[in-house]
Amino acid sequence: MSALTKIFVVLNVVLSLLLASAAIVYVNTQSTTSTALNNAVAANKALTTENQNLRAAAQGAAADKQSMANAKDEQNNQLRAELAAKEQLLAKAESQNAELTSGFAQANAVNTSSSEALKMAQTVIGERAASYDKLRGEYDNLQKNLSETSLALDNSINSADVTRKQLLVANEQIAQLNLNLSKLNDTVRKYNIPVTENTNTINTDPGVDVTAKVQEVQTIGGVRYATINVGSADSVTKNMQFKIVDPNNKGNWLGYIVVDRVNVHDSYGRLDGPKINQVQQGAIVRSQFK
Repeated sequence: MSALTKIFVVLNVVLSLLLASAAIVYVNTQSTTSTALNNAVAANKALTTENQNLRAAAQGAAADKQSMANAKDEQNNQLRAELAAKEQLLAKAESQNAELTSGFAQANAVNTSSSEALKMAQTVIGERAASYDKLRGEYDNLQKNLSETSLALDNSINSADVTRKQLLVANEQIAQLNLNLSKLNDTVRKYNIPVTENTNTINTDPGVDVTAKVQEVQTIGGVRYATINVGSADSVTKNMQFKIVDPNNKGNWLGYIVVDRVNVHDSYGRLDGPKINQVQQGAIVRSQFK
């Protein structure tokens, strides 16, 4: 092989290597450029979208601004109209005030000579007004007291009427019961009917006249009981029935007490009747109603 051929071969190899290197560089450059181009396109799309959004937001803000401006203008127009109306009223009031001031000045000029008399009259009127207010207050108090007294009197009259009616009914019932009992006792004595003693029978007509007082009242199981200051030493027996009256109003019958337990000087029993809730310590107890 000649030297020239070898040179050509070497040059061919070098050119091949250079061509391969250039191809590799071109491919790498082309790939980088394509990636950058894609990124630029994506960024352009994002910027376009953002630009559209900003444009839409700007258009909405402009519309809102215009709407607010229109509302503000309408409000300003309304305020101007109200201000004009008030200015008219103010002008009218100032005119009336001027007329009144003028009239007052004229009246003041006319009444200057009688100012002292006017002051005296005002003083007298003030004193009479104070006296009237005082009398009015006293009259109102008297009216209030009269109303309260009348109401209390009406309540007392109504209570007295109710109590009187209850007492009449109770006295009639007691009288009828006593009459019936007397007739029965007369029948028993007339025909000499033997009477069998029953320890549980209430003795409503004791043969002894006993008067006592309530020492203590208590409620047990919803039932009212009382202790009286007489016992077996005073001829009190079990099942004896006593009548109870109000110590402050001896015509006010409260009910009965039926003796359950008898001691020497006191007795204990159950309360019965229409007003047993009014039975208190000191109430009068009688074996025979007087």
